[in-house]
This record gives sequence, structure tokens and C-alpha cells, in this order.
Amino acid sequence: MPPQTKYVFEVYFIVPAAYQNAVNAKFESYGLGPDNFTAGLSGSGNEPAQAYHATIMFKRKELKRIIWFCDNAPKAWVWVRVRTEYLHHGQAKELKRLRDNFDLEAYQDVNWQTREKAYLHIDTGGTAIQPSVALQWLSNNAVPAVNLQPITAGE
Repeated sequence: MPPQTKYVFEVYFIVPAAYQNAVNAKFESYGLGPDNFTAGLSGSGNEPAQAYHATIMFKRKELKRIIWFCDNAPKAWVWVRVRTEYLHHGQAKELKRLRDNFDLEAYQDVNWQTREKAYLHIDTGGTAIQPSVALQWLSNNAVPAVNLQPITAGE
């Protein structure tokens, strides 16, 4: 059995460039450190950044912060993986019930220009979130279509 950890949510965020400073400030106020959103994304893979992304670990009690973010960043995209291998007995079932009973409909609008809440996907198993897979999903499903790739450092 793997060792216990207090971080049971692996969360991958993509936020529009216009949100960068506000989101960094909010996450710093949560005690998650400054400058979480410094990895840029753009359609060309070159500057300027159209969006920023970050993978951040959250404690179980911080689920409310993830939901607050989703309610207040409507153009963002959020993938949450529940790291069930690190939960105490019974907690995995509790979080699965949360996912099954949580009304995701309000958080499932793929039209990022008009929606009122961030798009949210909750996975109660599986492997670590792969940013390349999330970006491919975004390319295939976002309305209107958006194609983002990591900005590579110029030579």
C-alpha cells in the first residue's frame, strides 16, 4: 500500500491569460505559493501566451476551493483526479458518491465563450493527469474550437 498523503486531489487548470494575475494571487492567499500559473500556452507554441496552465495538489478539505474557482472562472478548464490510493478506508467510497451525486451539468458546458462556470471533469481513478491529453481533449471538444500547446523557450 502506498504511503498516506494529505493531498488527495490532483487538479489541472487551464486559465485564460487575462486571469493569470488574479488566479496567482488567489492561490497564493490559499497558501499554495506564488506564481503557480507561469507555464504559457498558445495556438502556435510561441509567445504571447493565450492561456496559462498548472497542476496543483489539494487536500481533501480544499474541495470547496476547487468548486469556488469553477464558479468564478467561467472560461477556465479544470480536470480533477481523486488519488484514491491515498485515501483512508471508506473515503474513496465517500468521494465516489460525491462525484456520482454532484450535479456536474452546470460545469459541463463546452462553449467557453458563453458559459457561467468553468468546465469541470472529476475522475475517481486512473493515472496522473496528462496535460497533453487534456489539451487534445480541449482541441477536440471546445466550442468554439481552441488549439493550445505549451510555449517552448526560444533559442
